[in-house]
Amino acid sequence: MTLTQYGYQRSLRLLAPILLVCLCAQLAFAQVVTYSAPSGVSMSGDYIVKVGGKNIPVYRSGSPGALPQPAPYDKTTDLCSFATFDFSGSAQVEITSPVYPLGNAVVRPASKGVVPSVTGGVMRFTVTKAFSHLSIEPNGKHQPLLLFANPIDVNVPAPDAPGVVYLGPGLHKGLISLSSNQTLYLAGGAVLQGGVFAKGKGITIRGRGIVDGLPAVMANKGPQVRWYRDAMVCGQDCTNLRVEGIILKDAFGSAVTYHRCIGVTTDNIKIVGDQGDGFHNFNTGDLHISDCFIRTDDDCVYLGVSWAQTPLTDIVTMTRCSLWTNRANIWRIGSGWQQLGVPSPSMRNLTFTNIDVLHYDTYPYDHQNPVARIGGNKDQNVEHVRFENIRINREGQSELWEVKTYKDTNTKISDCYFKDIFVTGAFNETYGAIRVGAIDALSTVSDVTFENIMRHGQLTLETSPGVHAGSNTSNITFIGSTTAGNLPPTISRATNGK
Repeated sequence: MTLTQYGYQRSLRLLAPILLVCLCAQLAFAQVVTYSAPSGVSMSGDYIVKVGGKNIPVYRSGSPGALPQPAPYDKTTDLCSFATFDFSGSAQVEITSPVYPLGNAVVRPASKGVVPSVTGGVMRFTVTKAFSHLSIEPNGKHQPLLLFANPIDVNVPAPDAPGVVYLGPGLHKGLISLSSNQTLYLAGGAVLQGGVFAKGKGITIRGRGIVDGLPAVMANKGPQVRWYRDAMVCGQDCTNLRVEGIILKDAFGSAVTYHRCIGVTTDNIKIVGDQGDGFHNFNTGDLHISDCFIRTDDDCVYLGVSWAQTPLTDIVTMTRCSLWTNRANIWRIGSGWQQLGVPSPSMRNLTFTNIDVLHYDTYPYDHQNPVARIGGNKDQNVEHVRFENIRINREGQSELWEVKTYKDTNTKISDCYFKDIFVTGAFNETYGAIRVGAIDALSTVSDVTFENIMRHGQLTLETSPGVHAGSNTSNITFIGSTTAGNLPPTISRATNGK
């Protein structure tokens, strides 16, 4: 043995204990937490999911015929399954389906970095990032499996702590009302068939449980069903409100509504349904939404007018979210409403960044909805709006983006900046229309910039196909470089699929 060989082997002997300690620490850090499902809740037989070798419950969202819609809209195609778990470190996921072959399934969004493989009908992949909320789609956008990978829930309140309303594992029914300095905690495995209403200061709604609106929908089968403001979770006149971690299933109206609130943090909310809006926000400022998954039938995010002039809808941010609507807008900022009294004078400082649009309206009515519809309300300005790093999966829809006022509204839209918007998916011989304009001389649209808008690999400029800059506008600018950076991937397909 040479001196060099001896030194090498001695180094390995010295390093072995250190490597063993590091490996043990890594294994100790990796953790998977699952929650049992209570009886009396709709479960899915379409998928079987294991995480870290543990079976986890798979729930069903939606019900055919709950709210029948005219042809060609078939709500049976909008049923979906979902499962949820918490983890740290990394987690190994295995999925099988007795209904759908998984060999060509798509996992969205690709920005989560999940690359699946399929062997013997079993899909496998590893998640390494918390908030890896995924859509596994073996049948296109129909009947997917939604998988919610959360961080470990920490600082769980004691059930008997002062000011805590604690819903433990099991089935609960009714409307929970919260006032100042109260916390509602829905434990993992808890399902509340009902709603939550909050009014006051310092209120928190959190946990890993589920709020389920489907029984109310099925009991009424129509828009007459009511809690408060038609929302499963409603905050009214709140200051410093937190909503985090829970799943909202099958809303009977909007999943979440905020009225006249200041200082709202919404984090890691999962909205799953086949009707209603995701977030309804009226006269709410200092609102921050992050790491959420929203799958709705109607608008994912709606900013509208309330029955008061204050507070302003001022400072709204949304980041690191995945959004999906079946037949409406992803974002709708204003609706042109005139019948609700005197609105606040403006909606302003609205920022949306690092967001994946998984699917949006594909239904062939008299028109298709764009991803974003920015229109304002009567006698209300919309100003200082920014969208940046938005990834859109397009499926051949005619419409893409709209900055356009409504008729007879006296609306001023100004200072809007749209940057690094990447559109991929089905080209279908069209790029998706971008429309900018004021519908009449009462309103104006000004100072709108589109920078590095890439539609199907093509930089969008003012002369590009599908770009429509209408009347009553000024300073509408398209800028960018034909050598823009590589497009991000939009799908991750299973490999070796059979």
